[in-house]
Amino acid sequence: MQKTVISIGFAWIALSYALSAMAATQMARGSVYADSNGNGIRDPGEPGLAGVGVSDGVQVVRTDSAGAYQLEIDDSDAMLFVLKPRNYQLPVDASKVPQFYYLHRPDGVPKRRFAGSEATGALPRQINFGLLARPEPDRFRVLVMSDTQTRNQREVDFYRRDVVEELSNVQDIAFGITLGDIAFDDLSIYPALIDATARIGVPWFYVLGNHDLNRDAATDRDSDDTYEAWFGPPTYAFQYGPVHFIYFDDVIHWLDADGQPQYTGGLRDDQLEFIAQYLATVPSTAWVVLAMHIAFPDPDNSERFRASDRRRLLDLLKRFPNTLSLSGHSHLQQHYFLTEQDGWRGESPHHHYNVGAVSGSWWSGELDAGGIPHATMRDGTPNGYAIIEFAPEGYLIDYKAARQPAGEVMRITGPGTVIADSFPAADVYVNVFNGNQRSQVRYRIDNGAWQVMQRVNEKDPFMLKVNVQDLLQDAPRDNYRSSPASASSHLWRARLDTGLSPGQHFLVVSVIDMFGREFRDSQAFMVQSGAGFR
Repeated sequence: MQKTVISIGFAWIALSYALSAMAATQMARGSVYADSNGNGIRDPGEPGLAGVGVSDGVQVVRTDSAGAYQLEIDDSDAMLFVLKPRNYQLPVDASKVPQFYYLHRPDGVPKRRFAGSEATGALPRQINFGLLARPEPDRFRVLVMSDTQTRNQREVDFYRRDVVEELSNVQDIAFGITLGDIAFDDLSIYPALIDATARIGVPWFYVLGNHDLNRDAATDRDSDDTYEAWFGPPTYAFQYGPVHFIYFDDVIHWLDADGQPQYTGGLRDDQLEFIAQYLATVPSTAWVVLAMHIAFPDPDNSERFRASDRRRLLDLLKRFPNTLSLSGHSHLQQHYFLTEQDGWRGESPHHHYNVGAVSGSWWSGELDAGGIPHATMRDGTPNGYAIIEFAPEGYLIDYKAARQPAGEVMRITGPGTVIADSFPAADVYVNVFNGNQRSQVRYRIDNGAWQVMQRVNEKDPFMLKVNVQDLLQDAPRDNYRSSPASASSHLWRARLDTGLSPGQHFLVVSVIDMFGREFRDSQAFMVQSGAGFR
């Protein structure tokens, strides 16, 4: 049987295989086939699929003309998975979690607080992967969430009622993805959380976050054991329509000298080799989307993500002019546009979208009439999720605040009443939840001339007010206090004209987003005569 192995050849790979030669290896064999009746068994007449990728998380091989593959693996610990090509669907389980992998754990995994895979025994003679033929359009939409981060059943219920119910049986969505911190350290919550997400009704991929780790694991490789038992490989790639998606575990875990868990952002060599081998088969004109937990841009040189790993990752992308990357972790909403000074070597800036959290500020804040916390993030962004539409001409990103109308993209914070000719004049702030340096924000009073608002790096006054209200609580309430406000990257300010005639006026705000779409909102305010105030 002929096989093709694509190799980029990082220096460590030769050493890795030289060392592994001393360990027990075995040849895994099987086929990728069109599962016409979707029963998960290769029945007579179901054809093999040629040229489909199969991987162990490092090597990528392609099936031959009959759909067969073979791949040498570590016989003591390995994972095999199929790389979904266009116009095929992965089978999913009852909870809509894609089933595209085989965990080879002959003796299981070490016993820890949270269980991993059971012992699988000897390697099967054949490991086959069935795919379901499904046409995929050039234009499609994806739901993107970050940091559901539920620590108990009560917070799973918050998630279900706040977010899932409005998405239940949503139409025209290809699939969804959660960008890590699925749980909040207690991994026993996975079944309840997966069940809640399944109610959305679309296939759902999960990225591993720092709160999804086996914190008692001795090594980074072992820290994914429970995640793998529920979701499969933490580094994976697939194609949907014309877009190639790569998601990966970018949380490097270790135990310090005192046995305490630590982590930082980064990638292991084996992950970078897998990404390199996968991208070697992707045309340079294709769209490539990366999904991770910890954002790799580092504008403040904080080393939250290892600089050497970021350089290597960006080098792998340099031949692709059409790229987008997604992350969570920060519980803020931010956009980065990477240029040469950030290590990006593409012709145009690389867009990295740090998506606001579903849990907002960790399910904190005062409960509303329905018993759900407002969970507003430190930068003033309401908790919610993103909808990304991919099309031949590019992509569009919308951020949807949970349980709010779809067009609610901003919050205006300003005085309800101002005094005529007062000094100093009153400020008004606009938090454009998904805004960035490419947004244009203007305002006008009534039907007056449009004026440009100034983008400022300040704390949102709305969040400062929330913090003060928390501070003045006479007694503890039955939910966590909101997080302290932090500077927002999507806040604009203007100074109201107090020379207006007494009476009611309207502040109208126009936002033109980075995609050229205009949104408007308005707020009424009163001008009161200054007589008696001097």
